[in-house]
Amino acid sequence: MTCSRTTLSLLLTVMPCLALSLPASAAGQDVGSSSAAATPSVTSGSPAQASVFDRPELRTVRTDLLQLRMDLDAQGLPGEMVAEKAAEGLSKHIQAQPILAACRQVAARLRSARETLVALSLPIDDELLRALVDAQAVGASPEALITLGRHVRAPVRRERARTTLAALQAVAELGEREFDITDALAAVGNALRHGGDAAVRDLLVDARALRGTAQARGNALRERSNQGRPESPGRAGSSQGNGPPHDVGYGQGRGRGMARGMGPG
Repeated sequence: MTCSRTTLSLLLTVMPCLALSLPASAAGQDVGSSSAAATPSVTSGSPAQASVFDRPELRTVRTDLLQLRMDLDAQGLPGEMVAEKAAEGLSKHIQAQPILAACRQVAARLRSARETLVALSLPIDDELLRALVDAQAVGASPEALITLGRHVRAPVRRERARTTLAALQAVAELGEREFDITDALAAVGNALRHGGDAAVRDLLVDARALRGTAQARGNALRERSNQGRPESPGRAGSSQGNGPPHDVGYGQGRGRGMARGMGPG
């Protein structure tokens, strides 16, 4: 009987301890399982944005694309333009090899653009580089773009850069609108001589309204560019009117003709 009482006493002493320890253990299991469950959801919910070069469609040319971008960055040129071109090609379901060829073309145009800026004594600026690449993409040769840049007469380098940017963007837009590139270059050059970037903006306003055949539109564009406007500042080579471009209109069509321009050329 004494033994039974002792055993019973021990049981009564131990059981509360067991009862207290069980919830804690269960709670520990709940926390552990919650953490384990939460980890995948956090990881899958906030992944770092993968590079376009990591897309499986580009696996066969990934090394070449990465090297191309690294080379441009090392040369102080905007290597992100290669990634942008690749993304553009993927969005249009272009195959890997034509995308690589188009990216190499962008790189070649960027290097040519830098040479153009050096020839014009302009800063190696990303906006100017992009505008030159876009102008080349619609058919303007580097030599023609240098000639165009020399029509800019602003005496202050910063103003000259801004006016050149407006002119290059105008050429790119006119090319996107399927004006003959010779007509586009001539018209923008005439507008620059007659009134700086203000006249270029006026020219684009009129160009957007022109209708008819390519030849008729080109002739009308040239005629308009020779007129100038008295209210346009910056006439006769003045530095006025060479401020930053406003509503030059280019940009909304950037990237058109990707499939057409995917091969080397």
